[in-house]
Amino acid sequence: MEMVKGTAKKEPRMICIEGLFDACSRPLADCLKACQEITSSIEEKKFHRAMELRGAGFVRAQEVMWALSRSKPFISSETKHNIGLLHVGACSPGMNTAVRAFVTLSELSGFATYGIRSGLTGLQNGDFYEMNGNDVVTWSSLGGAKLGTSRYSPSEMNIGLIALQFQKHDIQTLVMLGGWTATFA
Repeated sequence: MEMVKGTAKKEPRMICIEGLFDACSRPLADCLKACQEITSSIEEKKFHRAMELRGAGFVRAQEVMWALSRSKPFISSETKHNIGLLHVGACSPGMNTAVRAFVTLSELSGFATYGIRSGLTGLQNGDFYEMNGNDVVTWSSLGGAKLGTSRYSPSEMNIGLIALQFQKHDIQTLVMLGGWTATFA
């Protein structure tokens, strides 16, 4: 739309992404000034300032990357918070990568993650196993859904059996990863 509205005498503008999803338009001169300020901050070894100038999303992404690359897990003397993790619906790109990141970050935060094989079927039948970062270190490059999935309908599930599995494995949180059909599970 900016291209359509522009004229030869109008100030040049740049289409930008703000946050995760919002598109906006800013004067090109302001964008160049911000880039130059980031470059100057880096040259002056003011790295925290350069990070702030990049924005909160950039800072958070850097924190996640740092956490994923750490080699020593957080060890807690307290009882761990147990998280059940399963794939639901049809396979979608990134499911294994999401599991890898989730398990690694959970372990670094002191949580225990239980993989649930075969999706909703495994949830009901108790096909749980404790996972750690070593279990998922190679998963990012794999296609499909390494935990397995099923197109089992939630309406066919036995809630009593699921509650029994939650109690048996002391699960406090359930995370379901999947494609579009996962939103209906």
